[in-house]
Amino acid sequence: MAELTGGLACPTCGERYPAGAGFTNCRTHFTVLLPVDDEPAGPVPGQEAAAVIDPVDTSVCDGCGGQRRPGSDECDWCPPVPGAENVHSGPLHLAGPWGSLELGPAPLRIGRSSPDRTVATALADLDTVSRDHAEIVVHDGQAWLRDAGSANGTYLNGRRLVPDTPVQLTPGDTIGLGLSVQICLGEHP
Repeated sequence: MAELTGGLACPTCGERYPAGAGFTNCRTHFTVLLPVDDEPAGPVPGQEAAAVIDPVDTSVCDGCGGQRRPGSDECDWCPPVPGAENVHSGPLHLAGPWGSLELGPAPLRIGRSSPDRTVATALADLDTVSRDHAEIVVHDGQAWLRDAGSANGTYLNGRRLVPDTPVQLTPGDTIGLGLSVQICLGEHP
């Protein structure tokens, strides 16, 4: 029998997240995760704050940084991603302290000085978020995230990004602004 470590699960869909992975909301439904105590032990995505893993390394999951199953494109922690292209037909939404925002063709700058007043107001009093923290750009149906040289870092599914290096996003991804603010990308508001 596998060692039990606890973890979190979405009360809506039952998707599970490993203990210590840094998730607080479901990557699909954005609902608050609840503790469970019957999750098998395994790799903990985001355990160390490191640069995004080189995508050439095929043994590492692109979604969470965990170890992929031998001979598979999947790991034990992430749900399978339909389609290799990750191109989205519907509008993408970003859920955060400001509620849900639909991402459009214009880049969305995220930070205390964001040109989007809703975002700026929601982040204004958070000293762990830089004035110009990160940016999300949607190009040809694909969302990209870039850390704008923030003081406390930008995290994708618990892994710290290299500043000014765009990374591809997938619905369900959790973006951390420093270690205290988490936002989620989804296809529905």
